[in-house]
Parts: sequence; C-alpha cells; structure tokens
Amino acid sequence: MSRAVVVMAPAKINLTLEVLGRRADGYHELTSVFATIDVRDRVRVAPCKTLDVRIAPDIGAAEGEDLASRAVLALAEANGRAPFAHVRVKKRIPVAAGLGGGSSDAAAVLRALARVWHLDGQGLEAVGARVGSDVPFFASGAPYALVRGRGEQVEPLPAPAPLWIALVQLRERVSTAEVFDAYRGDGSNGARSAALARALREGAATPSVIRRCLVNDLSSP
Repeated sequence: MSRAVVVMAPAKINLTLEVLGRRADGYHELTSVFATIDVRDRVRVAPCKTLDVRIAPDIGAAEGEDLASRAVLALAEANGRAPFAHVRVKKRIPVAAGLGGGSSDAAAVLRALARVWHLDGQGLEAVGARVGSDVPFFASGAPYALVRGRGEQVEPLPAPAPLWIALVQLRERVSTAEVFDAYRGDGSNGARSAALARALREGAATPSVIRRCLVNDLSSP
C-alpha cells in the first residue's frame, strides 16, 4: 500500500443560493456563493489491484453508488484506465445536511487519485461534473466561489477575513433531490449572489455585508 495520498475534504455552506429557473435537462439553473468551512473528512487513496472503497461511519449507500466510488470510475473512464484504487474515507461532515460532504469526498478522491496515477490534475472539474453538481467546486480547490449553472460553472472568489459561523446539525437527513422537487418558486434574478460576489472581488465583504446578502431560495421546501 505504498504511495498513498491523504487529502482533507472540507464541508461547504451556501452564503447565497438563488434558483433562477428550471433547465431543459430537468436540472435547476442556480447562482450561489459557496464557502468552505473548517469541518473536514479525511480521504486516503493508494494504488490497488481492485476497486476497494470504504467509508466510516457507513453512510448507507449501496455498494459502488457512493460518490467516492463514482469519482474513481469517472476518472478512470476519462483517462482510459482500469478503475482500481484503495480508498478510505473517514467522515466528520454530517450526511445529508446540505454541507456537500459526499461531493467533497469525491473531489478529494479525484485530486488524490490524479497524483497516485501521475496525471497532470487538469480537467478534474469537468470529470467532477459527471459525478455530482457540487463536485466541480470542491475540485477547483477554491475556498470561496460563485457557482452557476447546475454547479459546473465555478468562478473562484477571494476569501474575506476569517469568519466565525454557528453550525447547527439537525437529526433529520435532507435529500437534495426531494428539496428541489418541492421547490415551487417563481425564480430569482440572482441579485444577492451577484452583490456578494462583487463585494468579495472588491475586498469589501465584511460580516455586515455578508449578512445583508444571505439568501436561500430552498429554505421553504
């Protein structure tokens, strides 16, 4: 089990999340400002003669259906390789809490496996988009970003001064797909996301400015 690579996979929060409308492909068109936070999973990847993925604690996904496994398969297909890797994920990010834990794990697998397989690391965002909508953001490595489309358009943004947040974990698990299915809004114009992105670019994103921009169109569903 030589040449193992360990990568930390951060959680994220949506400082803004605006739904612009439904796309022809069935997804919703979004604009959102993502920010990584200091809650992380630990992902270890090493060469192997089979596909061996284990996640602890168990997240309840069927074998091969977790995003970490799908990341190995997607990167292997993109590079014409056998989908073999030893992957261990130690979870700390709550599951089904809107924090992107599974997507972050998948992106960490892509980054680590690119090193194990001696790839150049380019194109990981495009591969990640095939795995899940939030994966391109995590694959970009940006601490903050303006994310658009269904998640595949990622514009890294400068991080403001360090911020404290209160993160409250509920007992209930929330399915992203079910939340979007329940959304009945008329669609947003994306103004708050644009305003916050502009403030971050200009170095003017103080806590009070961020608070004024906070919005989540999926709060009701």
